[in-house]
Amino acid sequence: MQVLGIKLIEKNKSVTRNLKEGWYPFCNIDEPQIGDIYKKRYSNLYFLENKKIDISINCIVGENGSGKSSLLDLYYRIINNLSFYISKALNDDDTTLYKSKFDYSESFAAKLYFEVNNKVGAININGGETIAETDDDYNDYLAYFDCNGEYHKLILEELNKNDNSINFLSSLFYSIITNYSLYSFNQSEDYEEWNEDNSYLYQIFNKNDGYVAPIVLCPYRSETGTIDPIKESKLEKQRLFSLLMYLSQQEKNLDKNDMCLIEGYSPTYITYKLDIDKKLNRNLIYFLQSFYKKISGLKDTYKIEKKDEPVILEIQETISAYWRNTYNTEFDRIKKQNDEFELNFLTYLTCKSLKIICNYNYLLDTINIDNLKSSLENVLAKLVTNKSHFSLKLKQCLFFLNNLDLFITPENSLEEGKIEVSSYLSDDKKRIDDYTIQLPPPLFCIDLIIQNDEKEEMQWSELSSGERQLLSCFSYFIYHLKNLESIDENDSKYPNTKFIHPKYQSAVLIFDEAELYLHPNWQRKFIYKLISCIEKAHFTTIKEIQVIIATHSPFLLCDIPSFNILALQDGERKSTDVIKKETFCSNFYDLLQSKFFMDYSIGEFSRKKIETIINAAESPDKEEQEKARKTITENLESYKKFVDLVTDPYFKDTLHYMLYEQVLENVKD
Repeated sequence: MQVLGIKLIEKNKSVTRNLKEGWYPFCNIDEPQIGDIYKKRYSNLYFLENKKIDISINCIVGENGSGKSSLLDLYYRIINNLSFYISKALNDDDTTLYKSKFDYSESFAAKLYFEVNNKVGAININGGETIAETDDDYNDYLAYFDCNGEYHKLILEELNKNDNSINFLSSLFYSIITNYSLYSFNQSEDYEEWNEDNSYLYQIFNKNDGYVAPIVLCPYRSETGTIDPIKESKLEKQRLFSLLMYLSQQEKNLDKNDMCLIEGYSPTYITYKLDIDKKLNRNLIYFLQSFYKKISGLKDTYKIEKKDEPVILEIQETISAYWRNTYNTEFDRIKKQNDEFELNFLTYLTCKSLKIICNYNYLLDTINIDNLKSSLENVLAKLVTNKSHFSLKLKQCLFFLNNLDLFITPENSLEEGKIEVSSYLSDDKKRIDDYTIQLPPPLFCIDLIIQNDEKEEMQWSELSSGERQLLSCFSYFIYHLKNLESIDENDSKYPNTKFIHPKYQSAVLIFDEAELYLHPNWQRKFIYKLISCIEKAHFTTIKEIQVIIATHSPFLLCDIPSFNILALQDGERKSTDVIKKETFCSNFYDLLQSKFFMDYSIGEFSRKKIETIINAAESPDKEEQEKARKTITENLESYKKFVDLVTDPYFKDTLHYMLYEQVLENVKD
């Protein structure tokens, strides 16, 4: 499998920005045709020890504003629109578990070409416009070849959840994107499509769809497209700590000793400390009112009145009493230790229960306002036994209640303590989420203690920002791909549809500005660390991974063949000859000398100072020379100090001569 490139057929500045219409290949090939035979030029180039997974790596390079992020944004829109049609087919009523409803991204026409099973396929998006290359292209369609070589062309508007043709995703690829830039996807700046309630981007930040849509964008962002660093840190810890424990168990099962992502260290303890959210009570009011409006058929803009308060109070008391009575013995133990914690715990459970029910129509629709207590208790009973991903935090709370002996010991208390990682490990846990459930619930701040071979310990939070950035970035794709692999056959069939959860064998990992936060030496090692990380994960069903990196860094390119590099300049594709004929295993000092990366080999501040001295000494333009001489004489001491600081002897002598003999002597005259 390989994504080959994007043909931009019709542009719209609000969507495609400075990109020009034309063909943008991720490897150096001409625009293909559907059905062409294509074989990777560098198959199995990227491996260290494990050849079981075929990794290919492509780079998009160019200056700021060259179109790198715009091109990737076009990729996201195309996959998003494919997801829109899947969502539309599965959501033609409220009988499925599938929650997410994607928004169609309009105002552009493009084709995404890819290769699967050595045959070229395409996703064609016409963006609601009337312009198309051929009559066929007026429709949004997917054309692909399955593993038996059979050709399929699906008109996406005609997808039907009761038709087997909807099960095409296993023949395609799953896309995982990481972009940590604070300025990307920001509502205040993003195109015409962002508004408070409706954005194509919002759904691909979230995975409340059970991995049906073949794309996720990381890290999590709010409806406005902003990253909440506190929330991201908490999510990062939950995800990474669960993943590290999962890999530790796999390490035991596979008799490996190389699966810890933190080189030279292994996880030893999970620490926890009580950390109640100060907004908990405010959140409770919000969720209670939202729930009340939904079951009463009221608009979101409706203002709660005094007459509504008895029903809202009944909702709160019913949910709180249900959890208190169901876990009566456990809450009695908590109350003896900390009665304030008991109240906060019940408040959190109430908030989480309301949020889940509000988000899923098949649960919400069973609530009868005329029989409120009974219908609510029935739904809460379903949540106790629910196995879906959306109840994960609720299950953490219930695990905590069922395993208080882990937290109330001579060494530990409800407020603070640590638990050995070895006590979590078990052959019974087949998924990463099986470990997530056993982490202390979100009422606690957690950390991880890691240990090296010399038994020296350090906390996860003590790692450098660069180390955490790299591990967080890598953990996203491992976490999602491991979750995809862990889908049980019993969970794979969606109710009331013929849709079967796809078993992906191929993935596309996109890193936009991969070098963020990384020292140049770590940028140099990025490809190696990425391959090592993929191999340590020991994927079972994932057989092919394509990595696409948008970067400014020449240090990454030394591990990428020039054939696999797309160079952009002012929104257009350029030949890789503008960089160097071959980049793979090349010296990055040579790459830096290319004008594609650097106009000059010294800093711009120093260059401007030197330019002023040269113009003052030798410029043939008399007006320019006089202007430069005036600048120097007005700032003479500064220019003298500048020349004294120059380290290159020849350069220093030349500038000294120009300043003292040519400029100052002429000024005196």
